[in-house]
Amino acid sequence: MTDILIQLVEEVGALSQEVIELILDQFTAKEKGASYAMALDICFACTDVLQRRVCQHFTDTLMAFSRSDGSDEELEDLKMVHSLIRHVHSVVPNLLLNVVPQLDEEMKVDDDHVRQIATQTLGEMFAEKTSELYQQYPIIWKTWLGRRNDKVVQLRVRWVEMCGPILKNHKQLVPEINDCFKAKLSDPEEKVRATACRVIGSLEFDLEPTSFDKSVLEQVALRCKDKKQSVRKEAMSALGAIYNHEFDSISSNNEDLIAKLGWIPETLLNCLYVDELAVTSALENTILQYILPEETNDLKRTERLVTVVGSLSPRSKTAFKALIQKQKSFINDMQYFVDMCDAARDNTETDTATQRKTEELMKHISKQFADKSRTLNSLRRFVEAEDTDIVKLLRTCINPSQDYKRIYNAKKSLLKRLEQMSPAMSEIFELILNRACPIVLNKSNLPHLLKILRATRGRKNTSGEERRAIAQDLLKDTTSNYPNMFEKYAHELATNITKEENDEVVIDSLELLAEVCKAQPRLFVFDRETVEGLMEYTRTGEAKEAEHAATILGNMDNGEHACELVVEYLCQHLRVSNKHLLTLLSSLKEFALYTPRLLSEHIGNIVGFVDRDLVQKKDSMQGDVNPEWVEYNDLPYLAQLKIVGVSTLVNYLLGAAEFTDNNEAITAHLFNMLWEFIDTTCDEAISEGLSAAETSYLRLAAAQSIIKLTHLKLYEEYLTVPKFEKLGLTLQDSCYYVRSELAETLMKGLQIGEIRPRYYTLLFLCAHEPEPELLKQVKYFIRKRASKSESGQPSPLEMSFVRLIHLLAHHPDFSVSTEDLLVFSQYIKFYLSCVVSADNVSFLYHVAQEIKSSQDMVTAELSKNSYVLSDLACLLIKRKCHTASWPLNAYPQNINIQSKLYRNLPSGAIQAEILKTSYLPSEFIKSIEDESGNKGSDKRAYSRPWATTATKRPRVA
Repeated sequence: MTDILIQLVEEVGALSQEVIELILDQFTAKEKGASYAMALDICFACTDVLQRRVCQHFTDTLMAFSRSDGSDEELEDLKMVHSLIRHVHSVVPNLLLNVVPQLDEEMKVDDDHVRQIATQTLGEMFAEKTSELYQQYPIIWKTWLGRRNDKVVQLRVRWVEMCGPILKNHKQLVPEINDCFKAKLSDPEEKVRATACRVIGSLEFDLEPTSFDKSVLEQVALRCKDKKQSVRKEAMSALGAIYNHEFDSISSNNEDLIAKLGWIPETLLNCLYVDELAVTSALENTILQYILPEETNDLKRTERLVTVVGSLSPRSKTAFKALIQKQKSFINDMQYFVDMCDAARDNTETDTATQRKTEELMKHISKQFADKSRTLNSLRRFVEAEDTDIVKLLRTCINPSQDYKRIYNAKKSLLKRLEQMSPAMSEIFELILNRACPIVLNKSNLPHLLKILRATRGRKNTSGEERRAIAQDLLKDTTSNYPNMFEKYAHELATNITKEENDEVVIDSLELLAEVCKAQPRLFVFDRETVEGLMEYTRTGEAKEAEHAATILGNMDNGEHACELVVEYLCQHLRVSNKHLLTLLSSLKEFALYTPRLLSEHIGNIVGFVDRDLVQKKDSMQGDVNPEWVEYNDLPYLAQLKIVGVSTLVNYLLGAAEFTDNNEAITAHLFNMLWEFIDTTCDEAISEGLSAAETSYLRLAAAQSIIKLTHLKLYEEYLTVPKFEKLGLTLQDSCYYVRSELAETLMKGLQIGEIRPRYYTLLFLCAHEPEPELLKQVKYFIRKRASKSESGQPSPLEMSFVRLIHLLAHHPDFSVSTEDLLVFSQYIKFYLSCVVSADNVSFLYHVAQEIKSSQDMVTAELSKNSYVLSDLACLLIKRKCHTASWPLNAYPQNINIQSKLYRNLPSGAIQAEILKTSYLPSEFIKSIEDESGNKGSDKRAYSRPWATTATKRPRVA
């Protein structure tokens, strides 16, 4: 029968419209039976004859729609026609050679729906594996590529989506698609950018990522910091998916892939510096899903962790450590939450105070996520749930003492149970568990990391040495964040110290064991051989070995007698002629902190020795080179002795702070010594032929020591207001590394609450910092802390405005000259750029005004300086409001700024006269107006004399 039909078609050359429709209908039939087979045979055998009739059929249909009013019903008919075209093309493409140009025309029409349908149809036809359409119709291919810039957003989205199958089946088109992806990754529409990222990420299993131009992936990396959350999430997932797909090749040292993809973990971790809650959650999800995905084999998972961490730069390693520290803090919150849940279940009638604490805790946890309201509601539902098993599972999930498999299984089970209760609740808790489950650093990693530590005995700069260094860093991170994980391995580290022949392994084991013992004092008991070995290190080892050994002895459970013997020996052998003097002082420094009572009867002699035989000794520099900073190990030997000797005295005061018999004379003597160090500049050292680097180290150590000591109530009186403001000037030291290390000390202390909020004030003295990276780091930190300020009561950063005005008023460089006021205006501008917002601008303006109605409590004669700065602050705040279009309303509440800094002037003629007087010179006001008109001026154009960018020197060891 088929043969007869074929012969008729070939001989007659014409078929009725009904017959053509009947043949074409077989392509979309649900059941492909004999009729379909017959239709295929006819089409294959009579392609040339049928082309014209098929073309006429589709032309009539498409033209009919172009003349219609485009109703929904007619639009559905058009979609069915295009579906038929796609079906025919997938089987008999040559039948449509005359139809394709009509689709090209449809892509150019004004009707958005027609254009989108035609673009999708041609995209699917281009994507078919056997399609040669882009070769047969290069002009149409270019037209289709041009639709990526269509005015309709949905069409651009669909265009991007269709690029995936095309890339999969026609790799030769990758260069052209790459260029298009670059453009779409910068598309003004959020949905297009997100779709472009998602399509790239979905190709990891279908297309070799090496076929991508690296610049495309770099564009995706830029989208990780996109303003829109959906784009950031898709970009992170895309990079993670590509990295995960090619990890085996990367880990086998494929240099091409490492060059093209090895940077992905670093780029992702650097997103943490954006510091948005949604970014953090997306990053955590990407790390757990792609960078460090589920792997029950502990060895493989550890090797992958070492590879990933080894690819990170110092900056991204800092971000990785920050992520782990954030997890540690969050685990503490969640453990408290679990305890609250247990308490609520144990007591059917929970008291009001407990309910209030639970609610406050849940609000605190929810504020750490982007969707605060949903997170809070999910936590409430969790507490109210009657299922006790979910609380047990949650406790297991967040327990650092559990191994990887148990935590992961508990996490899966918990999410499954929550999914049954509420899918929305499960979704929120997945984000919570991503942060709360200790699976990136897990106790199951420890034996394999310790094995890497022992196994790598290569020379420096070899791959084995690099692996050992990475393993050491990971173990240190574990000990500092999760010391409980090491309980099982403490004695293994002790064995390494006494049995291991590799010196590097011994040093690493000493350092790790010291961290573990310090975090869990009086927990571990070690055998006699280990104790004797540690005692020997404190007497004759290298300085670092002695320091770690002393820390272990001072914190172990059975080390009291050994500590007594060692301390007695150390104190009896403090002589400048002793070749092990640096070792002895390094040991004594740790004993002073952890066992200060053992030093109490010797402390007078120790102070005398450090002051007389070390600090007062001068060591002249040889040669013409006298840098402000060098590596610690390159310092003169006497300088190292001075630094360790002073640290010993500081540690003693820290450790002995609770003694009732604390010697005030020794305390006063040490503080005088520290302030003398701060007063000694590099210029003075150079002029006297002494080591400038030594004075820099001592200034830094003195500033850090004063901050530590005065945080304790016993020593608060030694940091008066003038002394505090003098301490702040160290942030304007001539040596970059003094400024940098002190700024880092302040930022870290403020972040973890080790120092008081008043130190925020000092950070604003970095306004003229000439090193852009340090300035950027300080500004980022302050803005980050300002963004976390609670609404309602003024935050510490907002209240620091008063202290900043006072500090600037007492600054040794302050004057009312126009030039100096321009310099000092930068401090206030820097403060405003970090802290001010539309919500607090009225408060800050009111604070500035209140200062003008007050008197300086420290030096009344300098009150006028504060009035000048008050007027300056008000002027700059007004200009800020004008620039930002913020309203400057009257602050509705009373503000009391009375403190050790200011007291209110009594109402009367004096106060009225001060309030109505303008203390800013007219010349200065004109300069400010001229400056505001010059948008391109350098914000640090008016810098202090020392503020010149010098060549960076090595950082602190």
